[in-house]
Parts: sequence; structure tokens; C-alpha cells
Amino acid sequence: MNIIPLINRIDLSSRRKFHVLEIQADDDSWTTYDGTVDEVNNTVSYTFNDPVSFKAVTASSADATLTVEDIYPLDARISVYPNPTANRVYIQGENILQAELFDLRGRKVKATNQEQIDLSDMGRGTFILKVTSDNNNSKSFKIIKK
Repeated sequence: MNIIPLINRIDLSSRRKFHVLEIQADDDSWTTYDGTVDEVNNTVSYTFNDPVSFKAVTASSADATLTVEDIYPLDARISVYPNPTANRVYIQGENILQAELFDLRGRKVKATNQEQIDLSDMGRGTFILKVTSDNNNSKSFKIIKK
């Protein structure tokens, strides 16, 4: 998870700026993280190489704004069903532009901008369905045709 807050905490005693993110874990303990400062865009970035589970995120400052940006927003909003399928796969999600079906050799065998894709004319096998949203993010699903 990559959390990108706009934080500018000022220590009035020394007039030094600190860029700090505090995360509350499931056991109610708090951990403080230092970030990478981009003064041009007025952002502080925090990159976690391992999964981070938390129930609260906070920053303290009179003039600060904290935003949290999910770098995988598409994952939670797209689903395809039924899988395995005999005929059709339905695509459910927000702002979907296109769905492309590929065979396991990487060849595009079908494409649609509809909320379903018809596989009734396809033979049995395994395919990859790539779904693309309007912000150009994509997610791929393994589809099994019976």
C-alpha cells in the first residue's frame, strides 16, 4: 500500500518542519513513519514494501491536510462471473471501458465494451480476460470455459 498524505507538521520550539505519518495497528499501538518530501508538489510519500494493516491514520498540524490514495482502486470494484462458464461471462464494475479476451498464447480472441462477453462459440479452455477502466487501469482474470 502506498499512502500519500499532504502533511506539514511544524515544531514551534525549533521551527523545523517534520513530515510524519502515524498508523494505529489492530492492537491499538501507534507507529510513526518518516516520509519522502516532494516540495514542488507539496506532498510527502510513504512506501511500504510489506502489507500494512491499520485501523487509523493520523497527522497533527494546524494547517495540514491528510489524504490517503489507494494505488489499487480498481481491484475492489470489478468482478466477473460465472467462472467457470459455459457461455457468457458477466462483468460488473464502475467506469469500465473495455474487456479483452486472450488465449494462453497471448492472442486477442474477443473484445467488447459491453457488461458481458459471449464465449458460446469458443472451445473449452483457459483464457485471460483483461478489463480496463476509464482511468486506464486494468485488471486481469483467468476464465475457464467448460
